[in-house]
Amino acid sequence: ELQGGQAQAAVHMHPGPGGEGGHVREPDEVPGPRGPEHVELDRGLEGPGLADEMGHRGIGLPRFDLGEVPLMENTMESIEAGRAAARLRWIEIDAGVTSDGVVIVHHFQKTLYEDCDAEGPELVVAESTYDEVVERSEELGLPAPPRLVDVLSEYRRSRYGLQLGFQIEMKQGTDYALGRYCNRAAATGDDDAMACDRRAHGDDPLVAALADATERSGFGNDRIIISSFEAPRLYNFRRTSLNSFVLKLVGGKAEGVDGLERIATRYLGQRAAVSLPLQFATGERVADLRSRGIGVEIGMASAGHCLLNNAVKSVDKLKREREKLTRQIEQAVAAGPDHICSDFSREIRVQKKRMERRERTRRNREASQGGIMEDSRVK
Repeated sequence: ELQGGQAQAAVHMHPGPGGEGGHVREPDEVPGPRGPEHVELDRGLEGPGLADEMGHRGIGLPRFDLGEVPLMENTMESIEAGRAAARLRWIEIDAGVTSDGVVIVHHFQKTLYEDCDAEGPELVVAESTYDEVVERSEELGLPAPPRLVDVLSEYRRSRYGLQLGFQIEMKQGTDYALGRYCNRAAATGDDDAMACDRRAHGDDPLVAALADATERSGFGNDRIIISSFEAPRLYNFRRTSLNSFVLKLVGGKAEGVDGLERIATRYLGQRAAVSLPLQFATGERVADLRSRGIGVEIGMASAGHCLLNNAVKSVDKLKREREKLTRQIEQAVAAGPDHICSDFSREIRVQKKRMERRERTRRNREASQGGIMEDSRVK
């Protein structure tokens, strides 16, 4: 199947959560060990992006209108606060899967609450049922991670006015070292990266369960983005899912624009996007990527992920570094990305409005001056 990177299109069945079957589409072309670039990206994206604010693991920051009450990250409460209080149109959440195939909204790589000084034995999520996850959360006095199907079901309905979209990161089991290796291999045209090929085609419980859950969610292709630090894992999702969601690679900053384009054509398909840290997301680089049909997110996450949705540390950072943060936000918005994923989502919205007012004032002033000059010439 992998000779020359080509394969015949095929349809087969895979067991979904709870043993239910689901159709899975094999794409027409797969990244083989000696395969060339396999897809043509969509036409270039014209003009700057909208820089839509995306709440990092929920509401983002600041939360002054909520009395600075910290909220658990990746909870229904945090998501609803992002929608209602911060008026976000996009929320970034993380995903893991339990031993009985339930996809949960949960950040940590392996255990229920890593590095959070919780008393008692840590619970390995992939080896535990959802009921066991709920029970352990109750023992810790913390809200249990919600099921992804419940989150998507709640926000599928249009009664909220704004159509909320979700970026779902495949967090559990991420191999960051392999991700960096595969990025370099794809960017440089290394065709002998068999470990990457195994990751792209191997069994992955989270990929299978997430593909099943999103297919059943009723969300349209334009309201879900699937992200990962591993490009081959995104390809694995792409070949497994019937949907055509945007696939977003987080990281890849060291590969440059040409390298990112090679990664996109090899693994991500026609609806490709990347997430870059602010220091790498210059306006020129963002525009170049978008001109090649690759969507761009700028990541501006703050600090910490233990329990409280970055709230305490991020509020403190906002107070201490407001002037610096304002400059960073202006830089990010001016770069023209599609999204800015941040713990400072509401601050970004406020700053965007300030920048828009300044731009309108400038245009009005130029128009007014032009009119005066034209009148003087007429006279």
